Amino acid sequence: MEAPLALTDDKGRTWEFPKPVARVVSLTPSLTECLFAIGAGDQVVGVTDYCDYPPEAKERERIGGFKTPSQEKIVALDVDVVFAARGTPEPVVDDLIATGLKVFAVSDDTVDHLFRTLDLLGQITGRAETSDRLRASLRERREAVLHKTRSLGLRQRPRVLYVIWSDPLFTAGPGSYVDDLVRDAGGLNVAGDAESAWPQYSLEAAIAKDPQALVMTSGPMSGMDVVREKKLRELGQDERWRNVAAVRAGRLIVLDEDLLGVPGPRLIDGLEQLAQALHPELFRGSRATAGSRTGAT
Repeated sequence: MEAPLALTDDKGRTWEFPKPVARVVSLTPSLTECLFAIGAGDQVVGVTDYCDYPPEAKERERIGGFKTPSQEKIVALDVDVVFAARGTPEPVVDDLIATGLKVFAVSDDTVDHLFRTLDLLGQITGRAETSDRLRASLRERREAVLHKTRSLGLRQRPRVLYVIWSDPLFTAGPGSYVDDLVRDAGGLNVAGDAESAWPQYSLEAAIAKDPQALVMTSGPMSGMDVVREKKLRELGQDERWRNVAAVRAGRLIVLDEDLLGVPGPRLIDGLEQLAQALHPELFRGSRATAGSRTGAT
């Protein structure tokens, strides 16, 4: 008989799994996406109200929001483990553990954390083989981008500002997966000196650094080109933004919000599209160009 699997989560808690789990609940869209991507979708019996990818996830029992899941619903589902992100509110985790549930927390801060998460989920659900293949594929695609961008000098890397919200300015700082993606795609993150991964950043400081490319996200149904043109008009009419290099050049990159907003396997799609938008000369005819919906020129 094999020894129980003992794994330490990213909260420092060690959990034992005598056998692959059969029934799981996911507390974030990224974890739901990861579980389905490794072939564990049939084991997912509960998801949050915001888990809508893949489409099959919509068929699972809804257990509430990220910060306010229903403890009663989760307990009633008779699950083997609840998967949480490290950012899941601690009281939520503690309350679920108090009921006797295993709550395995993983980090979703960086791209490397994504690979670790896929590995852990694969081991716990008995889908290690599928997880290994997926991680190998994602790493290969990331490396294909890095092969083209790794040797770029500082002067060849445009200054990039990722705009979550423009006024007040919220962006991505060091230690975030977006910071990883900007660097891998051949750019320099304007907010690379921020004090946190997802900061409110000084608009004056950002503008003083004169970003050469702005990156925003939008829902795919909004129409990327429509969103891009509308936002460029707004920025061009704002005296604080109108003289920024990216605005003057019309270099606003609009990506599908799910590719940069959900730290699941589709982050690599986001990387490919961002790299193609920042350096189209390096990616002509490559996979990154195919199907790109950046709305960039």
